[in-house]
Amino acid sequence: MAESLFLHTPLRIKEISENIGFLNSTYFITVFKKKYGVSPNQYRQMKRAN
Repeated sequence: MAESLFLHTPLRIKEISENIGFLNSTYFITVFKKKYGVSPNQYRQMKRAN
C-alpha cells in the first residue's frame, strides 16, 4: 500500500506511514529501507524518474 501512495499521491512520508498504520515514521523508514534497499524518498524519486 505504501508503494502505491508514494507513486500516486503527494503525501509526505509521515502521512503515508500514519495512513498504513505506523505510529512512528522513523520506524516506517527503517522497515521500508530494509525491504526495498533505499529510503522512501529515494524510492519515490527513482520511480518518478522512470
